[in-house]
Amino acid sequence: MLRKEGDFSAPRLLDEKEMQPSEDMQLKKKNRKSGTPCKMREQDGRAGKAVVDENGNCPLSKVQKNFICDHCYGAFRSGYHLKRHILIHTGEKPFACAVCDMRFIQRYHLERHSLTHTGVKPYACSMCEMRFFQRYHLERHSLTHTGIKPYACSMCDMRFFQRYHLQRHSLIHTGVKPYACSMCDRRFFQRYHLQRHSLTHTGVKPYACTMCDMRFFQRYHLQRHSLTHTGVKPYACSMCDMRFFQRYHLQRHSLTHTGVKPYACSMCDMRFFQRYHLERHSLTHTGEKPFACDMCDMRFIQRYHLERHKRVHSGEKPYQCERCQQNFSRTDRLLRHRRLCQGRGVAKVEAQPCSFPQEPPQAPPTTWSPLHPATGRLAV
Repeated sequence: MLRKEGDFSAPRLLDEKEMQPSEDMQLKKKNRKSGTPCKMREQDGRAGKAVVDENGNCPLSKVQKNFICDHCYGAFRSGYHLKRHILIHTGEKPFACAVCDMRFIQRYHLERHSLTHTGVKPYACSMCEMRFFQRYHLERHSLTHTGIKPYACSMCDMRFFQRYHLQRHSLIHTGVKPYACSMCDRRFFQRYHLQRHSLTHTGVKPYACTMCDMRFFQRYHLQRHSLTHTGVKPYACSMCDMRFFQRYHLQRHSLTHTGVKPYACSMCDMRFFQRYHLERHSLTHTGEKPFACDMCDMRFIQRYHLERHKRVHSGEKPYQCERCQQNFSRTDRLLRHRRLCQGRGVAKVEAQPCSFPQEPPQAPPTTWSPLHPATGRLAV
């Protein structure tokens, strides 16, 4: 809880009694050369007593922090550092950007922010042409050249370039999902995933295509969609001439060359190239039919079967015979009809009614029947 502005008092300097170090803060540093403890003595400093060695040197880590914050009891080496720290409590940001409305607690943060307006990236990589606004970003980028991953997971063999990536990975082991949706019960490992999920509640699609009216929840989906306008298929198969818009489609296609079917059914010996096919197959074991017709009581295992069934209600016949232009509601009926046309030598005509039956006749005709007289099956 923040205190009111009137509650803040000026920095105070510890008196001599308060400055006495406790037992657990006594110096225990050993001599690097001889391995014996250094002889230490105390000497009065400008801001209080500082511990110095026999040569008069004062290590930075041993300087007394005599300036204490009255609000969080943090200790600082100088009044400047304490005054800067107090701004965190007051919320004051004295350094304002002249180009936008951003304000900052420290001048350094303002100077760093100003680079985003000028476009100047002062930190250049010595091994490639990349440049950065901040030194930290350059140092982090340099690890990609050296291959060093300094942050190691203590529970597995994974290593990471950034501490943040390690912290995010550790949640997988603990199972903790710290980011909770305020509109449903979903929880997420990463804040980005929560923000992306929240769009499904608001309906906002912030990523708009510049070449059509399509909008998307995710930038990745927009980038993937843009390829349909350019026609670029960046993912090429190394074993044939096929190319794909998405990496996933390439990976799935590669299985047709290797013959590997990674998705195995746990209730039978069937295996599949795609997870979707496995999930669809599993419904045959459970008997579940998730796709229900909203105009009757019929239910189906696959969405395709439901869409085909709906044509019975709508009367739609999207499949047309190219010889007689007769329309059909299902592809299997079109194929059966096409064989009949070809068997009788019917030529392609324009808008001519078909003289052959669309369905097998209910009773044998007197002149000709598409059914074999012995087997009762279609004669092909």
